[in-house]
Amino acid sequence: MGRKRKYTSSKVISIRISDEENQDISAIMASKRIETVTDLMREAIRHFKNNLQIEIHKGINQISQQTHGKQL
Repeated sequence: MGRKRKYTSSKVISIRISDEENQDISAIMASKRIETVTDLMREAIRHFKNNLQIEIHKGINQISQQTHGKQL
C-alpha cells in the first residue's frame, strides 16, 4: 500500500538545473537535514514569502519618511 498523501490537490513543477545547481541543492539539503526537494521548496517559498512582506514594509516606511521629510 502506498503512502497516504498529505495534500489532496497537488501540482508537479519540472525545472532544468545545471550540475552546479544540483550540487548546491544537495549541499543545502544535507546541511539543513532536509530529506526531499519538495520540503526544500516549501521551506524556500515560506522564506521568500516572509522576506517579501518585510521588504514591502521597508519600502512603505521609506516612502513615508521621504514624504514626511519634504515640505510640499
